[in-house]
Amino acid sequence: MIEARVARGAASSLVLNRSADVIAAHLEDAAHFPGGRADAFARPGTEADVAAVLTTATAILPIGAQSSLSGGATPHGGVILSTDRFAAIEPVDAEHVRVGAGVPLLVLQESLTRAHRWYPPVPTFTGACVGGVIATNEPPAFAMALITTTSEAAALALTADLRDASQMTWHTGDAHGIDVSAIEHMDGRCIGIVHEDGADLRNDITLAPDSQVVLFVHIELPRGSSATTLFDEVEHALDPGAADTPMTRLCRLLGRLGVLDRTELAMPGDTPRLSQFLALREAAPTGVNRRVGEAKRDIDPRIEKTAADMIVPFGRLAEMMRIYRDGYQRRGLDFAIWGHISDGNLHPNVLPRSYNDVAAGKEAILEFGREAARMGGCPLAEHGVGRNPVKQQLLLNMYGATGIAEMRAIKRALDPDGRLAPGVLFP
Repeated sequence: MIEARVARGAASSLVLNRSADVIAAHLEDAAHFPGGRADAFARPGTEADVAAVLTTATAILPIGAQSSLSGGATPHGGVILSTDRFAAIEPVDAEHVRVGAGVPLLVLQESLTRAHRWYPPVPTFTGACVGGVIATNEPPAFAMALITTTSEAAALALTADLRDASQMTWHTGDAHGIDVSAIEHMDGRCIGIVHEDGADLRNDITLAPDSQVVLFVHIELPRGSSATTLFDEVEHALDPGAADTPMTRLCRLLGRLGVLDRTELAMPGDTPRLSQFLALREAAPTGVNRRVGEAKRDIDPRIEKTAADMIVPFGRLAEMMRIYRDGYQRRGLDFAIWGHISDGNLHPNVLPRSYNDVAAGKEAILEFGREAARMGGCPLAEHGVGRNPVKQQLLLNMYGATGIAEMRAIKRALDPDGRLAPGVLFP
């Protein structure tokens, strides 16, 4: 049974904006998916306003930051419903805060910092809105280590050891154990992109010339850990009589693998340095997306973002990474790979130089999907399906016609008139 309540707030004299310039500013998301179009743009300020739009419009696409990488935030007719006026942040208490769906994560974090609080599910893109984050449940970060390695194999070995150590800590409850919640990865092509775009220099980050991989390691530390104490633990971590702490153990593990000298730490409270690490991490997808947009503008309007978003068991990740590289290289494609290496979820992206590269990349992605499924993984991991025909085909391949029919039945039960984001998920 589905129960509803009366919409909160008073309805205003909401006017749909039909200005071509206003609509044009919202016809494309981060995927640069082609064909964006809309009849009007709405900026409701209350639930009652939203209800009024839902009652009168024949098709509605709610949007936040439009950071979708699958075309899901690209409108295809109807009304674009912006959440940007839902920007209130109520007073913060000890454990909770109520905020509007349109509040950007960066704004929320700044507000919480003043109350000495932190919202753990911070995504890789701090411009994302709370409403979108609630839907995607992104991972946390408390302190961060930036580590470079000279090979992909070394990065995988380090990730495996950190995973094993963290799982042991979670299993035993060892208060002195290593606790790494996530590890993210940029390959050598990503390093080249962020350097070409000056993101390393802008963020005062120097990557060793022999770096082939950058890892961003999210570290959970005991409550009350101070930067002063942690840096002291780092300084003495290799001493025979060093205190047994999570940071000491982490440094010793990094030392055994020969990467301690290739590590920089952003400690709790060092928000400026953490922000620079995050900016470098975000510079890879931003740089790729910008290049895709430029190719679409300058070379062929049919060019669009062409990328996979797949997950495999970590033990099969090295094999899957070889499949990504081989599949793109056999087709003569330029590509960059980044993502959540500790989860086995990476994003191999094509850097298209022509529409033929887009077509070849889509062919490769369907091949990757079959391989991921063979390994016991999933060809659709975190960025959804959206309007992307290749991802819709991957969904069909994964669940079959019967599974898709069952999904459509649920969609019809919740949205019998097909008003909500028509064309998203199902063609």
